Amino acid sequence: MLFKKMLPAAFILLSGFAGLLVGLFYSSSTIESLFNSAQVITSVLASIATVVGVVLAYFALDTWRSQLRGSHIYGQSSELLEALLTTLSIAINKKPIIGEKTFGETGGKITQLVLQLKLKQFEPVILAKITDVQSKIMDDVKDKNLISDMTISTLLSVVNELAKSLNNQFK
Repeated sequence: MLFKKMLPAAFILLSGFAGLLVGLFYSSSTIESLFNSAQVITSVLASIATVVGVVLAYFALDTWRSQLRGSHIYGQSSELLEALLTTLSIAINKKPIIGEKTFGETGGKITQLVLQLKLKQFEPVILAKITDVQSKIMDDVKDKNLISDMTISTLLSVVNELAKSLNNQFK
């Protein structure tokens, strides 16, 4: 406890002694030139720190932008996967589809999400397959009012491919 109280007093005494020695052995012009040199050095270091700060800020903003873009793509592709799974569950039920409101809404949602993801250049091969499957589904519904087993199988394969892509790309 006593040591903690004596430490500041010892620091003050040593600083005073150092100041006294500098005052005795160096002239005021020498001290002034040392302070001027120190001022120039600190000014240069401040300029360098500013440039480094600007570069780091640029990289931080670029990283933030790419992260924001990635999270947006992930959200849309997850929505697309959910809509495809809804379509798949409707198709597997094997009941007539015409007049089913959910099926039409899901198809519109799939079309919109595919277009948005194409603009962001997300997995163009998978998106092309989704578009093809969607047109097959529309043809099946138009002709038979049901989705054929072959189209269901293709839809299932596309859903698996999209899910694998999501898992690989956004680990």
